[in-house]
Amino acid sequence: MTLDKKLKGRVKFGNDSFVNIVGKGSMFFVVKIGERKALKEIYYTPNLKHNIINLGQATEGGCEAYIKGESLVLNDPSGRLLVRVIRSSNRSKHQWT
Repeated sequence: MTLDKKLKGRVKFGNDSFVNIVGKGSMFFVVKIGERKALKEIYYTPNLKHNIINLGQATEGGCEAYIKGESLVLNDPSGRLLVRVIRSSNRSKHQWT
């Protein structure tokens, strides 16, 4: 992950709680076929126990997001699969497939 620590801010959740943003950068991961992909302009919030992808940020960057039932699919601007997420029953943890 590349990180610009100049960005500061807070993320507010639906229950009115907050976490601090301590930077912004790119997150790199390897997809099933072994290709390396990046999500850019991602907020770094180290006090969270789980990663959060802001769908607004992803779609502003050209990604496409599809939600159906318990599944979220995020494709890159070329239409290739970046990630598929299955929502867990408590809606706070996600299983990456």
